[in-house]
Amino acid sequence: MSDIPRSDQPTTVEPVRIEGLAALQGTALELANDAGRELAILSYELEPALYDSAEFSEAVSRIARSGRRARVRLLIRENDRLVRHGHALVRLAQQLPSYIEIRRVAQEHRHATHGYMVADDAGVLYLPQTNSFQAKTCPRDRRWARALLAEFQRLWDHATQDPQLRRLPLTS
Repeated sequence: MSDIPRSDQPTTVEPVRIEGLAALQGTALELANDAGRELAILSYELEPALYDSAEFSEAVSRIARSGRRARVRLLIRENDRLVRHGHALVRLAQQLPSYIEIRRVAQEHRHATHGYMVADDAGVLYLPQTNSFQAKTCPRDRRWARALLAEFQRLWDHATQDPQLRRLPLTS
């Protein structure tokens, strides 16, 4: 980490193109580890190769437990695989429902094929196609991050909670 205080660091750095699963996993984990208290992920089915690992789940858990203002939002297009096979982030959301929310994109917005992760309001991992291992990333681009967060918020406002992904308490 740089010795420059976070507020004095540049707000924009040129995006870098990355390819390959290992590079995507490393970048996603690095952004999550650098996040202070907010993470937003727009994804098809929380791509398991990218987001379903113990290390990534631990980073998300740390964000969620970082304080009262912590917020992790997961916005998915489909839930079939998540319901059938489970996912580390779904289990974590079931354990920490006050800090981690999962919603399903409204039907009219499910046609898009891109996905992204925004850490705080600066770090971005952008996948033009969620089913490929090519992306662009930038650890500090507030303009790009805020534009994606504005899109995310519009989708979030029209999304629905998915009862199939919530833990149902057992009653006796």
